[in-house]
Amino acid sequence: MAPSWLVGLLLPAVQSAREAARRMSCGNNLKQIGVALHSYHSTHQAFPSDYTWPDATGWTYHLLPFVDQLLI
Repeated sequence: MAPSWLVGLLLPAVQSAREAARRMSCGNNLKQIGVALHSYHSTHQAFPSDYTWPDATGWTYHLLPFVDQLLI
């Protein structure tokens, strides 16, 4: 078993690395949403509406064909 002082030194570094990875992942997801919005606009000459009646679908539904499939 590792000494408690060693765990105390390593835990903040591990948590910091995890937070950096989460931040990178969120940034990449936001970039993909931005690229999908631009692709949708290029195809339809408009941005997706926020709500479509009677389908009850939102803008995220309309962006799905334009989002990188690795994210889904």
